[in-house]
Amino acid sequence: VVGDLHGQFLDLIRIFQKNGIPPGKKFLFLGDLVDRGDFSFDILIFLFLLKILHPESIYFIRGNHEFNSLASTMGFFNEILDKYGEPSIYNAFINVFNYFPLGALVNEKILCIHGGLGPNFTSISQIPLVYRPLCEFGKCDVADDILWSDPSNDVDTYELNKRGAGWTFGKTIVDKFCDENNIDMIIRGHECVMNGYENFFDGKLITVFSASNSVGSVGNDAAVVEI
Repeated sequence: VVGDLHGQFLDLIRIFQKNGIPPGKKFLFLGDLVDRGDFSFDILIFLFLLKILHPESIYFIRGNHEFNSLASTMGFFNEILDKYGEPSIYNAFINVFNYFPLGALVNEKILCIHGGLGPNFTSISQIPLVYRPLCEFGKCDVADDILWSDPSNDVDTYELNKRGAGWTFGKTIVDKFCDENNIDMIIRGHECVMNGYENFFDGKLITVFSASNSVGSVGNDAAVVEI
């Protein structure tokens, strides 16, 4: 399970070098493939080609950066303009992102999403009901909760998220969600953590971040989760 890559193509290559490649290994990407780094296009083309060649070994869910409102201002749009001089390829990618699913269930017991939980998202069964193409934020409360929310050890239930979208949620919420949905844990991305991963709530939630030294200055390690 691979967390945010944010256009850092060499981290993707290192992940394959250390963990194997399709079809020998299956990979699930938790979104935020694009923006910030300089090689979003290269990551997408490489992974989409692998998806065509090995469709049962490469899976994607959507991150909050796979929307035009962020990708147009956070690097991906300008990268495509610099490389190709016009936006048709960018628009084609955005059209694909609009159909990305919002979650994945591994072995029936591990929910993988980009962000987290919110008061509008209480059941896994809600995920396939979100209408696609989903073209922008603010159109679906369930999607906004999934894409933007963050866990915190300092919160018991919910608080408004400092990002301005989604929620900050605590252990009580995760325990209840796991019990009611008959799952063991949640794996999510969305946040840069210094070790590349961080455990929350007695191991019921893991944040994984896969872009090392994010934006060339943070100094964080990168990680993946192997199941």
